Amino acid sequence: MEIRRERLVTSRLWGNWRGQVKLNLDWDVIRYNSRVLVSACETKPQDTSVGGRVGEPVLGAARVTVHNVAAHDGGVTVWVEIAWDSPLPLAVSYFAIPSAGQRSPLLHGARPAW
Repeated sequence: MEIRRERLVTSRLWGNWRGQVKLNLDWDVIRYNSRVLVSACETKPQDTSVGGRVGEPVLGAARVTVHNVAAHDGGVTVWVEIAWDSPLPLAVSYFAIPSAGQRSPLLHGARPAW
């Protein structure tokens, strides 16, 4: 899945999961000192493969929580827990805020692709 540099928001379908999982997203707009906001939920997928199209979010009986978010040069790793007995399609949304010294594509003329 290609993420364009001028885009600071993205979502990804990570396939079907249950229990705890650590997920790493490679994204060149992120540096170790960037701020990354993350949300996770069950989804009705359009395509169940990893990286497939994210469908409608589901607020079902399963509890989906984000425990940790760790930005690093070139990406972010998140620790997610899906409290359910069987695997569920997991979607994660990311919002990256560049660090103070980092050139922000939004502040330098680039148009967001959202």
